[in-house]
Amino acid sequence: GVLDVAGLNAGLFGGKANLDANVKAPAKSGGPATLAVKSKMDNVAVGQLVYALSGSKKLNAYGTVSLDMDVQSTGESSNSLVNALGGKANLNGKDVVIKGFDLAALARGLATEEKLAVSATSLISGAMSGGQTQFDTVIGNYDISKGVINITKMVMDGPAAKIQSTGNVSLPKWYIDVFNTITLKEVKDLEPFQVAFKGALDNPTNTFGKKIIEDYVAQKLKRKVVKELPGLLGDDVSSKLQKFGILPQQQQAVPEAEQQPAAGEDGTTTEEAPAEPQPAQQQEESKDPLQQLLQNPDDPNKAMEGVLKGLLR
Repeated sequence: GVLDVAGLNAGLFGGKANLDANVKAPAKSGGPATLAVKSKMDNVAVGQLVYALSGSKKLNAYGTVSLDMDVQSTGESSNSLVNALGGKANLNGKDVVIKGFDLAALARGLATEEKLAVSATSLISGAMSGGQTQFDTVIGNYDISKGVINITKMVMDGPAAKIQSTGNVSLPKWYIDVFNTITLKEVKDLEPFQVAFKGALDNPTNTFGKKIIEDYVAQKLKRKVVKELPGLLGDDVSSKLQKFGILPQQQQAVPEAEQQPAAGEDGTTTEEAPAEPQPAQQQEESKDPLQQLLQNPDDPNKAMEGVLKGLLR
C-alpha cells in the first residue's frame, strides 16, 4: 500500500529534473490517501514551464529558471488532495526576457521631454503592445497552504525596471490575484506603480497603472511650461502673471547700492521719480491685446488659458 519513488532523473524543457515521491494508500476503504513530493528542476525553459503549470500561453518568455518544491497533501479524491496541498517552493532565474511589453521604451518616453506632447495613453499602449523586457535575475519564494500558493517574495530585476509581486494563486478556484509593483529605473521622479493580474489562472486580465502615468506626464508638462513661460513672454508679462498667482514669484536680491536712496548736497535723500511712458510707447502697448487683457483682466484664469493656447498652438 506504499509507493516510493527515489531519485527519478529526467530531461525537462531543456534542463534537468529530479524527483522523490511517497504515496500511501488509504488504510481502509474510502479513507484518505497521503502523498509527499520533493522536486528540483534546474535550467528549464521558463516559457514552457509556465505553460505546463498553468495551461496559459499569455506569458511569452524565454530564458532559464530553477524551481524546487516540497509539498504534501492528504485527501480522498484528486479534488480534496488539491484543496489540502501544503508546502514550500522557490524559484531562481537569470537572463529572462518577457515578450509583449517594453518597459524600457516606456521609461525613455517618460524621461524625454520631447515626448511630452504624446499622451500618456499613447505611451502606455505603445509599450504594452510589443517589444520585450529583460530581467537579469528572477527570485521567488512561496508558501502553499490549502491549495493556495502565497507569494512570500517575488522580484524580477533588470536594467530598465524592477518588478515586485505580492498576492496568491488559488489552485482549487483556478484563480490568480497578484499585484505587481513596477519601478522604472530611468525615471527617478516617478513613483512605483501597480499592475494587477486577476482572473482565471490560464486567462487573467491586467490593469495597468494608467492614472499614475497620466498624472506624472501632466505634472512634468506643467513644470516645463512654468519654467519656460517667463523666457517666452518677457519680463513685463511674466511679472503680471506672477501677481495673478499663475506663475510663482521669483525672489531677486537687491544690490546694496540700490537699497538706499542717493543723498543730496544738504544731507537729505532724494528719490528719482519714475519716467513717464512716452506716448508712442503707450500707443504701442494699447495695441497689444495680451497686454490689455493682463492690465485689466476680468478673469485671470482666462488670461492664462489664452497664453497657453498661443504657446501650444
